[in-house]
Amino acid sequence: MLASVRLQEERRNSRRTIADAFEVVHQVFGIDKIRAEIQIGLMRLASGKVTGLVDVVFADLGCRVSLPTSARFKTLTDTSSQRQVFEISLLDRADVCSNGSVVIADGTRFRAIEMIPTQLPYETSELEKRILQHVIALTNRYDCYRSIREDVPEHLRDQIPDIRALDYGRLRTIESPLLKVIGSYIEENDPELKVSSQKIAGILAMCGVRVPRRRPRVGSAPTAVPTTI
Repeated sequence: MLASVRLQEERRNSRRTIADAFEVVHQVFGIDKIRAEIQIGLMRLASGKVTGLVDVVFADLGCRVSLPTSARFKTLTDTSSQRQVFEISLLDRADVCSNGSVVIADGTRFRAIEMIPTQLPYETSELEKRILQHVIALTNRYDCYRSIREDVPEHLRDQIPDIRALDYGRLRTIESPLLKVIGSYIEENDPELKVSSQKIAGILAMCGVRVPRRRPRVGSAPTAVPTTI
């Protein structure tokens, strides 16, 4: 795949529609009528959810215009007068006509497409981060950190900052110790962090880490009480 120039990349998050991408081309080249193609690079976030990097590619001009990272989009179709919401993957390799309408692989035509931007959670809270760091260290699962550029097509990676983040999908594979063990580890290694077992459990549950429950003690058999007849 040949490299192409990105136009007005610094304004990407201010755009929402295919028409916005065509407006950029008009501003730069003075062209109104030209065909294009949409390219979607799917990306798995640290939370485990999938979103898409969205490019409108103008191959004849050797350039592309990006739209906000989105998991879904809303649009009008030929069969409905109301906007409907679809998964962003439907737009990959879709043809964009000069009037701004889009034709996807199965022949469906969309009009007035608008992206629904994804909020990218690059950072957890400070408390969550400290607790998760301790659990990762305790279980020696440092592979739970990954670059958010992983699995993104090479030609789209410059849209994404090179940040290492927690992969929540990998966190869910941790075999967690008992809460009592985690609490003791934190108390020993981070004594200034005062946190209850309930708080630890809540944060781990939010991240998909399953903490084994403490088994109740097996008591002795109840003593039979003699009955007087």
